[in-house]
Amino acid sequence: MTVLSRSRVILLVFVAATTVGLAGCSSTSASTTPDASASVTQPSASHPSTTTATDTPSASTSTSNPGTTTTASSGCAPTPATSMPADAVARKVIDVDGDGKKDVLWATDDGGPVRFGVTTASGAMFSYEVNSASPGGRHAFLAKMVGGRIISLADDGRGAYLHVLVGCNFVQPLNPGGEAYTFDMENLRGNGTGVGCITTDQGTEIVGLQATATGRTYTVTQTVINLSANGKLASNGATTTLGTKLAATDPIVVGAQSITCGASSAATDGVSIQEQ
Repeated sequence: MTVLSRSRVILLVFVAATTVGLAGCSSTSASTTPDASASVTQPSASHPSTTTATDTPSASTSTSNPGTTTTASSGCAPTPATSMPADAVARKVIDVDGDGKKDVLWATDDGGPVRFGVTTASGAMFSYEVNSASPGGRHAFLAKMVGGRIISLADDGRGAYLHVLVGCNFVQPLNPGGEAYTFDMENLRGNGTGVGCITTDQGTEIVGLQATATGRTYTVTQTVINLSANGKLASNGATTTLGTKLAATDPIVVGAQSITCGASSAATDGVSIQEQ
């Protein structure tokens, strides 16, 4: 992992997800002693879980995109007037615009809102800011969803903020109430504790996760997130219970308290800016 000392923590992870992968690091006050009566239900691809996203974002985001277009052969059109910030921490990642070449993800913090961005091999650049009062670090990843759609999730430890890559632009979807669609990360609003991915007949889909403690055990549920074709709308889909009476150390519980997609995570694929 590339690390640069700064005043805030930023991890930016870009992944191409094709399988369910939920592995995370989150503390819990529950006992780590397994419950012998725990039961786990394997999720059905067509019947996922309970609501985990919140209608009230804890931070705002804004996008900065040149409005370029893309083709399968040439990728996004270059934007010569823009460039990656000189102080950005950067690394090569997956191909996000379909030209078969690896692109570059970067993150920067110049004392204002944290900005996450992508610079493609073709020379295009697009980015968005996360303006949050959370004292925690900033983390993000990019994943390939149904039909090859690319999404980005950034989190500040309290919530996760969804953006969709459409026509070489980042679009922030709105929930049915007209507000930015966000995920609850610490059950602060009673809506969720994590984000993950599942594999369906159509491909990979993003899900919100919720681990609810009852005494010393947990019940974990998931919700499939439905995204509109233009990336402007997101809503909660069907729900599935993944397990009941699960110990705090159960992988399902641990995964439901993290943000992962497939085998990738911030720990293995991240860029960070850390406070000394």
